[in-house]
Amino acid sequence: MWETLEIRYILYMKGKYNVPFHIDYRPAKLNEFIGNGEIIRDLQAKFPHWPQTILISAPSGCGKTTLARIISHELKCAPMYMKEIDAAQDRGIDAIRTIIKESYSRPLMGAVKVIIFDECHMLTPEAMNALLKISEEPPPKTYFIFCSTAPEKILPTLRNRCFKIKLSNLSDREISLIIKNVADKEVIEFTEPLKQICRFILSEAKGVPREALLLFESLKDCTNLEEAQTKIHGFTDNDPKI
Repeated sequence: MWETLEIRYILYMKGKYNVPFHIDYRPAKLNEFIGNGEIIRDLQAKFPHWPQTILISAPSGCGKTTLARIISHELKCAPMYMKEIDAAQDRGIDAIRTIIKESYSRPLMGAVKVIIFDECHMLTPEAMNALLKISEEPPPKTYFIFCSTAPEKILPTLRNRCFKIKLSNLSDREISLIIKNVADKEVIEFTEPLKQICRFILSEAKGVPREALLLFESLKDCTNLEEAQTKIHGFTDNDPKI
């Protein structure tokens, strides 16, 4: 049911707004996730016996929140029972106490409840301490997924209670595959100039898929490499160096 609602929402958004590539073509299933193949295969092998407390760490733009949502999807969590917390905003002890209290209520429908803490290292020390007990002994059918670009800033006592997933930057080959998949869906032809531009994108993105898709969307209509370089940097590699 929730997949249907999600598809309807995406179609509505596509009709109403110009949805960016990195959001529009975000993977929704484990078998669609490109990069970090060993980690993904390990998750697939363990399914459905996943730990209830998970920490996903990665550089910015490399799929932490996307993977957390995919895990929720694979667990068949209904949208109304998946809660995303922006830890940069709801970071204090009072907000976390409310979340902890709500987590003990059993869902009326669906199998599980999933609570995602985005950038969880931004939580206050008091808030992290408040999560220690429930992260060690989660309520039945309730999953806590902590996402962070700086896991070293998380209290060790909280970090050590989590099953750890560490995502890395992608290879150029993996980034190229992501770009190709989007280009195919958008019916974008890979002309020789666009191929040169894509090689430029690989050098700029540095293995970050979100950055690569933002650049591809911005540069796909450029007629040559020099135009793309100027659009990003204000100069080209052929300009005289001082």
